[in-house]
Amino acid sequence: VNDLEGHVWQREEKLAEKRESFLQEELSVASALQALEVAQIRAGELQAANAAHDREVQQQQRQLVRTKQRLEKRLERVERERASFVEERTALTELEESEQGKTPPISSEALRAKVAERREALEVAREQLEALRAEVRAWQTRLEPLRREMQTKEADLDERQSLIQRRRAALQQREERLQLLTSELAEAHETEAESRKTSAEKEKRLEEIWEQIYQRQSVLE
Repeated sequence: VNDLEGHVWQREEKLAEKRESFLQEELSVASALQALEVAQIRAGELQAANAAHDREVQQQQRQLVRTKQRLEKRLERVERERASFVEERTALTELEESEQGKTPPISSEALRAKVAERREALEVAREQLEALRAEVRAWQTRLEPLRREMQTKEADLDERQSLIQRRRAALQQREERLQLLTSELAEAHETEAESRKTSAEKEKRLEEIWEQIYQRQSVLE
């Protein structure tokens, strides 16, 4: 009987230890689930922020494309102005050479006036071209920090997604461990019930034996 009680006590002690381990693992899984939910919320917020940032960058890029198109058109106009100026400069050179006696005389005040006008127009076109180039540089300067910021946010998002995947894997392992502990706990409950049943049967059998002994002693007396 003492051995049986000791065995039952040991089984109860092991069962209590498994219950404690089960509770600790359950708390750990709950904490991991909460951390995973927080990480998912943060990842969603970061994705939303990245989407807004992407729209802003796309808008900036479209505006930059429009500016570039305007610049290309102005460049074409400047090239035409330059070609015209080259022709008129050639004419002016011929006029100067004529005045210096290097070539036959050319008398054309209208040509001189036209050359001066084209020079002034070319100077204005050059100033406009420089202003456009400065505008493009300004847009590129504004766009570069946005690109770097987007790259940083993308890297941060990748890191958070990697962290979520690692936490999911850890959570999966803990859930498997929890299932194993649940199975062991159920098995321990079943074993405990069988042990109690066996103990009760043995105690009943022991009582029957003692009853028989008392009866025999009574008969002998």
